[in-house]
Amino acid sequence: MKTTVDLCKMSDLNCGLGQVALHLYRQLKFDPSIDFYFKEKKWHRLFYMPSCDVWHAIHQDVKVYPSFTKKVLTIHDLNAIYEEQDPSKKEGYLKRLQKKINQASAITYISEFTKSEVHKNLIVENKIEAVIPNGVCFDENLEPKRPKSLPESFEKFIFSIGTVVPKKNFKMILKLAKERPYLKFVIAGPLFHSYAKEILEEIKNEGLQGQVILIGPVSEEEKIYLYDHAEAFFHPSFLEGFGLPIIEAYARGTSVISSNACSLPEVCGDHGHMFDPNSVQSALLAIDEFLKEAPNPEALKAYARQFSWEKACIQYREVYQKVRSNAL
Repeated sequence: MKTTVDLCKMSDLNCGLGQVALHLYRQLKFDPSIDFYFKEKKWHRLFYMPSCDVWHAIHQDVKVYPSFTKKVLTIHDLNAIYEEQDPSKKEGYLKRLQKKINQASAITYISEFTKSEVHKNLIVENKIEAVIPNGVCFDENLEPKRPKSLPESFEKFIFSIGTVVPKKNFKMILKLAKERPYLKFVIAGPLFHSYAKEILEEIKNEGLQGQVILIGPVSEEEKIYLYDHAEAFFHPSFLEGFGLPIIEAYARGTSVISSNACSLPEVCGDHGHMFDPNSVQSALLAIDEFLKEAPNPEALKAYARQFSWEKACIQYREVYQKVRSNAL
């Protein structure tokens, strides 16, 4: 009896789902009861019949969702319905997701917040359900490496990471920089969206080049360096299903200043300095609060240890077994 895990997202390790796929593979690859699906073929969408009894779709927007097998569907968020302005497209998205839920034997969520959002907007009946948070894992063999694009003048800085898109709310950082000219901010992440171009233009127009820098995608070694050398990690996001960079920061002993939106209070626990993502003054107060307090790196690392991929994969295996047994 086999479970097949869809890891097509491993083709893009610069996105969050790519990292999820990578870490699931590293934890599950030695299990003889588990196979992996790495590369989608267009004809698979209609005709593919995998030789397994359980198929795990690791995110809700998968392209391949085989009909003739039991399925586990992992839902990360419902961000799409908040980002989309066209009501008909929102309705279409929810209908497509509802169809996947109806066909699944089990639904897993990466946070209690995501579970509550799904139950509020969709119908989940007679399904095995589990909340399985993402894990955090840094390769102990990696040596931190300073990004070449990080200017020498940025010895002390506040760090943010994520694809530079509107939901990440990185424009707030420009307002904070103008209010606190003694602070420097480093933003890492893909810059393909027009939102990134708008930020770069505003940095130039406002003369903030010495305070705010967008350095683009970074390697794991560079990301570790940035966490390790940052005064704090700053996460101003409007929409998240989880918020893995917060746990990554904690794992490196780095303090977190985070938006209080969506799942982020759940992920931050009692350790983060929280603020309203719609209020610059609220964010300034959170930063000032952080600057007055002595950090406690060991407490942050201890909190982060509860979020492990090993633990997550034990929970996923339990779900696979329940699905095989048809246990509700």
